[in-house]
Amino acid sequence: MILCRNFDIAALEQRGVVAARVQGIASFEEMLSAPIESCTAQARQPGVTEGMTGEDALTRFL
Repeated sequence: MILCRNFDIAALEQRGVVAARVQGIASFEEMLSAPIESCTAQARQPGVTEGMTGEDALTRFL
């Protein structure tokens, strides 16, 4: 999942959640173009990294 900075990425990682976090978004469209600022180890397995766009991250989650 892609989520905003209101969520604790460390807590999600402890629970085994595949998640990446973006900041400063107000819409779904902004989330797609925003850079990933952090992600769980589980999200890194399919190739998600900081700096890629939300859209790129979502395609790796599929």
